[in-house]
Amino acid sequence: MLYVLRTTVNQKNIPMIHRLAFLSLVSTLLIIATRDVSAAEDRRAKVLNDRTEVEAMSEWIYNDLPKATADAGRTGKPLLVVIRCIP
Repeated sequence: MLYVLRTTVNQKNIPMIHRLAFLSLVSTLLIIATRDVSAAEDRRAKVLNDRTEVEAMSEWIYNDLPKATADAGRTGKPLLVVIRCIP
């Protein structure tokens, strides 16, 4: 949505225009900062939930490479090793 200021610019309303621009900038920055923080918290929760779901399934071996290697040797199936880094 675009709002257009329909007024002539004179010496009296220049401070008002500066205040409007400043308030728009501050509100935009607050919205962006809040969104980034909540996105980081959502990502952390998703990763932790994903780990509990994977550990609950019996067909995946989570965080135990020796056990996975032994199981692959016993069954003759290849390994899929995923290394994840959470910044």
